[in-house]
Amino acid sequence: MTTFTARQFARLRDTLAEIDARLAEIARDVDAAQLESPFATHRADITPLHRQLVAEDVARLREAMRAALARHGVVQLPPEASATEAARESLNRAIVAVEGLGPRHWHDGEVLSDEGEGELNRIVSQLLDGLLRIDGHLADDDEPPVRPDTATAATTTLAARLENLAELIDAHRFHHLKAPLDALRARVAADDFEIAVFGRTNAGKSSLINALLGQDILPAGSLPATAVPVRLVHGETPRGTVRFADVGPQDFPLDDPDRLAEFATERHNPHNARHVTRLALEIPAPLLAGGVTLVDMPGLEAGLPSDDISACDLGIVAIDATGDLSLDEFPLIDVLQREGSAVAVVLTKADLLDFKDRWAVHGFVSRMLKARGGEDWEEWPVHLASTRAGSDVELCNEWIVRGVEPRLAERAALRATSLRVKLERLERRVDKAISAQESTQKPTQKPMLPQHPAPAARNVLALIEAARRQRIEPAAEAARQAAALIREVAHNAAVVWAKAGDEATIDATLLIRTSLEAHAAGVARDATRELLKLRAELSSVLVGRGETAGIVLPRPEAPPAFPAPDPWPAAILEAPPLVFLGQRWIRRCWRRTLVRAGIQTLAAEAMRPYFEQVEDWRQRMLDALSLRAAEGQ
Repeated sequence: MTTFTARQFARLRDTLAEIDARLAEIARDVDAAQLESPFATHRADITPLHRQLVAEDVARLREAMRAALARHGVVQLPPEASATEAARESLNRAIVAVEGLGPRHWHDGEVLSDEGEGELNRIVSQLLDGLLRIDGHLADDDEPPVRPDTATAATTTLAARLENLAELIDAHRFHHLKAPLDALRARVAADDFEIAVFGRTNAGKSSLINALLGQDILPAGSLPATAVPVRLVHGETPRGTVRFADVGPQDFPLDDPDRLAEFATERHNPHNARHVTRLALEIPAPLLAGGVTLVDMPGLEAGLPSDDISACDLGIVAIDATGDLSLDEFPLIDVLQREGSAVAVVLTKADLLDFKDRWAVHGFVSRMLKARGGEDWEEWPVHLASTRAGSDVELCNEWIVRGVEPRLAERAALRATSLRVKLERLERRVDKAISAQESTQKPTQKPMLPQHPAPAARNVLALIEAARRQRIEPAAEAARQAAALIREVAHNAAVVWAKAGDEATIDATLLIRTSLEAHAAGVARDATRELLKLRAELSSVLVGRGETAGIVLPRPEAPPAFPAPDPWPAAILEAPPLVFLGQRWIRRCWRRTLVRAGIQTLAAEAMRPYFEQVEDWRQRMLDALSLRAAEGQ
């Protein structure tokens, strides 16, 4: 094609590259994470819907530029540098920077006050926790693939196609496609029909699930913990299981609603301070016994949870009929539809509107969804709903009878369609990635990574040797943690007692057990953080020397789990005399009571053998890092 001269080709390519750079700036300027940065330079005055539309338009423009370049023979070589590896290197640099903020690294001649040192320690701990969570997300997943248990021909075919995709993804090192592959594997392996309920906070999602189950299981009217879906599956005995990012799982009974609220509500778990990653409830409900799993999703304010969207076969989208009707839910509905999931749109709290207004809202939402969807939009019916008993019998039943039950009747077909569409979308992504890779083959070059001064390997080796000498002394550490446990339990018991009103006694058994597990896990978590910081230092050394393999140094294996004593002796605290002296006096009295009851001694005895295991594990991990650092000298 001779439309352009060589010079004109160069100008076309350079101008489009400049436009793409400007598009990247636009995307960054409206990015929610960027606008929420403590160092943001712009006001967050763009709505989530407009942000989504801008992102879609940027993608279309880039596709148009890509097509124009291909049409005129201007072929852009695909990038060779791995985004995951570059992200790991940036993360390692951030970990090293945070570690340098610790009080022991302040050598500017100024003496930190006790308050200043404590505040720095809090800041460092908070930042490291977040960075190490990111490190876990970027870690390679070496677990064996999930294998389907069913023997149906359709499932076997899906499983075979998935295994073929897995081989292609591994062979071509498409790390960004491993997460959707694993999510789809899990869905194929599961023999259930998954219904996820989405919506904004306080849109009535939990109430809809309670109505489907015919019993009040989920706390309604409270803010959910950040990005923590609650899964409901069938079980003969009601119970819950909670998993954390930093400690082992816990089971809890469902006869006490406060236990579920302890993990699932913003009031008891603000900003997910307990690091809950998964909540599963087993319920003996007829609906769940039929092979249905219900998922109560967090509010859409937390963003679109892509992994959970790709998992569900039916998405129930709750829209508050009394709200502002800005239809921020539309991007979610669009994603569900493209992922092959069936959709049911439910207008909640319709009983709060009179007959004329509720149908006016119904018509408005129906028209707006169709208008925003365009010609290819598959129109889903919109249902009015109420979950308040006795408010409006027709509204309480209509959305279930017409919106949910027909889909349950055809759930096998809907599940098959959902899995097929998801698999086809993933296959197209893999094919597109392979085509892009094969279209422009060239000799392998080393990825261009950010350059920065790296400490010498011998310096990292010295840090590792220093860490090896600073051993965890199990007896001393157990005594220190047990003393802190007593102070913590006395404080928490005093707070509970103050809220209980006329209650004269407090059963502190659960408080003691929870605090014991938290203190034991805290020591293991600190040791893990120490190892990961040393790993980051070593990785920076290897990257600085051009050894890109340093970025993917193996993560330390998980520390041993704490075997909490079971059962734990009951600890009943009675209101001390002179309670009018206030909380400080009550805490002091209860600390003495707990010590006299032998709780501190029992806690120390329970933690001491565990800390011995943690120290043995820590020394093994330090040996592995030391060996790698010695090789890098």
